[in-house]
Amino acid sequence: MFETADCLGIEVAWGLFGVDLYSRPKHETGYPPSDFDPVAVFRCEVGEGASGALTVDMVRLEGDVAAVKDAYRVDSKRFPDNVVASCVTSELVPVKLWMVNSAGQVMFPAWPSSPCGFQVGPLDSLRSLHEVERVRTSLSLSPTMANCDRSSAVQFDRTDAREVDKAREQFERGEGYDPLDNELATPVADVAGLSVCRHESQTDVDVIRVTEAESRDVVAAIADAPIAPPCDQIATATASSTLLRVDGSGGTPVSVELDGCRRAALSGYRSPPEWVTEAFAR
Repeated sequence: MFETADCLGIEVAWGLFGVDLYSRPKHETGYPPSDFDPVAVFRCEVGEGASGALTVDMVRLEGDVAAVKDAYRVDSKRFPDNVVASCVTSELVPVKLWMVNSAGQVMFPAWPSSPCGFQVGPLDSLRSLHEVERVRTSLSLSPTMANCDRSSAVQFDRTDAREVDKAREQFERGEGYDPLDNELATPVADVAGLSVCRHESQTDVDVIRVTEAESRDVVAAIADAPIAPPCDQIATATASSTLLRVDGSGGTPVSVELDGCRRAALSGYRSPPEWVTEAFAR
């Protein structure tokens, strides 16, 4: 149990602004005690001020907080000791979230795990809460800050008719891992503004930030796009990003060819509308 908490710790900066997303310093979390009765939830979010500068926002949420506590109190699930499995999910939970009781005491609940990541229960219960207060702290950071370097370039593969037919069959049968089925890892309607890394010939790198509204339109369009036809070209310019909510949860990568066959990679290779490519290329 902690006396106070805020959104200015190093784990918040690392998690919200795309700095080494998968090597975050961890604050201490635990199982919510049965005798701890929260009255509100606080969550750290990335925001953007009127000037366009990034902000760290501490948001107070109220509503059915008891349901949130119950969602965090479910048992975690793991593979049996004699089972070895390979998981392909990329899941991130909110960077920093805590509960507070009427005495002002706070605790950081541990997100319940599943064999290949995390359970979705807390996400559903948190969505039912409403915002009652937001404390915004301005930062001297560019809105386009992202983890972009040459190593982050994405390579799209050539595909032939046989490979495309196989992909269509797997999709129709619901076989294999589809990130669009992973609600926690793949935000669509609630995705935050995308920080996009753009690569040309795998040498030149630049970064753009897409607005939240346009990001949601773009991701929804990619998710609904048909499976891409065969492609025998290699793109020389690509764009990539990670799908995150404003609280840092999510984790699924998305990428787009800016030339060549102009495919998108999210749930396999898709053929998005031309305006999607233009949103990343401008």
